[in-house]
Amino acid sequence: MESDALRRRLTPSPTYTNEERDLFYRAVVVLAETLARNGVNVIIDATANRRHFRDMARHLIPNYSEIYVKCPIEVAEKRDSKGLYKKAKEGIIKTLPGPQEKYEPPLNPEVTIESDKLTPEESADLILKIIGNRLPQ
Repeated sequence: MESDALRRRLTPSPTYTNEERDLFYRAVVVLAETLARNGVNVIIDATANRRHFRDMARHLIPNYSEIYVKCPIEVAEKRDSKGLYKKAKEGIIKTLPGPQEKYEPPLNPEVTIESDKLTPEESADLILKIIGNRLPQ
């Protein structure tokens, strides 16, 4: 399930406070762990701007792989179909990871995708290829 759709179910009226974001990321990790332990392959597409939650996922989820989609803020702004960066600049959003909240990049991801050098489609294809190569045969 895509993270925005999941967020709407877990927090029907999201406020995007740091406390709510922490609760959401923790719930995503627990859900992913449950699914993975039951044989379901899981991709977590949430930003998880704090390293703590990605480390929690690594610790709890068997065969966890961290794929860092590295994206300069200028590229993220250009590709922002939801208008989040514009809302952050206007002060409508106050806790957007990147421009307003610190993003803690991964220290040792299994894979880094340089998204400013690839289209989103090329990035997705590369990620799926990498994941497919890491799955048990």
